[in-house]
Amino acid sequence: MPLGSMVLQVGNGRNVSFWNYIWVGEHRLRDKFPRLFDMESNKECSIDEHWVQDQWAWTWNRIIRSGSRTEHQLGEMLCMLMNVNFSDTEDKWKWVFKLDGLFSVPSAKKIIDSSLLTTGNIVTRWCRNVPIKVNIMMWRLMWDRLPTRMNLVDKDIDIPSVLCPICNNEFESSDHVFFECDTAVQLWRRVSRWC
Repeated sequence: MPLGSMVLQVGNGRNVSFWNYIWVGEHRLRDKFPRLFDMESNKECSIDEHWVQDQWAWTWNRIIRSGSRTEHQLGEMLCMLMNVNFSDTEDKWKWVFKLDGLFSVPSAKKIIDSSLLTTGNIVTRWCRNVPIKVNIMMWRLMWDRLPTRMNLVDKDIDIPSVLCPICNNEFESSDHVFFECDTAVQLWRRVSRWC
């Protein structure tokens, strides 16, 4: 059922793809039962299209031979589906990190700060007075995630030179581009005078 930090809560099954969502078990049914998925005539069907008059029903492209692997997969799938219960409520996604199940940016930020950014004591701070793209760029600069030539080479991307294209003296790293390059130093001086 879990899909990252969102959990699918099946109600009536009208808006949930039978084969393409993780709604029972830990894998999509198309991945767990590939032979049955190949034989399915409507691969985009919802759950409620297969739950007809309180029993499971399918329309296969061909007959399932007894004793075959496909029949074995069908039996295994029917065992998985035995304990599924439906209700008259709508299907919905729930955010597992909040009790009310509603997604919010602050809760996502809290998760990122508490679990993913464990390399230091720096907390993600967003300044509301500047555009979001500036916040993102500063965050990427802080974690050295900008596509500088040094970072590209670290990712095994073939580039002709790792030297700074502005001064051609030092390796192009985040620190060099923003704080050490002569052009960057002059630019920061002008910006501070302007401020």
